[in-house]
Amino acid sequence: MSSTQSADLKAYMADNPGAVIEDVARERNVTPRAVIEAMPETMVRIGAGSHFAAAMQDIAQWGEVTLIVHTVDAIFEFTGAIPAGEVGRGYFNLMQP
Repeated sequence: MSSTQSADLKAYMADNPGAVIEDVARERNVTPRAVIEAMPETMVRIGAGSHFAAAMQDIAQWGEVTLIVHTVDAIFEFTGAIPAGEVGRGYFNLMQP
C-alpha cells in the first residue's frame, strides 16, 4: 500500500471508527490488518500471536463483554462473560463455566 493510500485509510478510519473492518478491507482491496493498523491509536493494541492465550485469560476476568465475529458468511454477536480457556491440540479452547 502506498503512503498516500495509507494516509487516506487512516483519515477514513479516523472519521469512521465504527466501520466494519472486513467491509473496509474489501472495498479498499487491503487486508483487515491494514484497516486495523489504520484505526485511531487509542482504539488498537497489536501484539504477537504468542500472547493470545494470556490476553484471552485476561479478558475472561473482565465480566460482561460483547464479542463480534464478522465473516463473509455470517455475523456472530455474543454478550456475556468470556470463559477461561487453554491451548490444546494447537487450538485455544474455551472451557465451560
